[in-house]
Amino acid sequence: MSEIAIEDTTTARALATVFSRSIAELTAVADEQMLAIGATAALVACLPDTAHIPPERIAAVINLLARERQDSEAHRQKLARFVGAIMSTARLLQQREAAGVAPSTRSGAPVATAP
Repeated sequence: MSEIAIEDTTTARALATVFSRSIAELTAVADEQMLAIGATAALVACLPDTAHIPPERIAAVINLLARERQDSEAHRQKLARFVGAIMSTARLLQQREAAGVAPSTRSGAPVATAP
């Protein structure tokens, strides 16, 4: 009977190691995906015409992206909040540029620009 307990413990430890590694890998992938989404959002907000996209056009695209999902209303609301944040950032950036104010981070440090 003790041999079975030892094998079960060894198996449990091996499975725990596999699950632990899998979770760590999934977390790393999720972090990388969030970084990519954030970077893409930042680039879209910087495009000169983003602030001028008609709200009706944005709403139509959001509705199309959400319509086939079971949680379509919740997904639509999440998309709308995310896109709304991008649009607000684009408008604020455009207003600051028009006023001659350099864009800055929350800490007040200037935003890095490409050479």
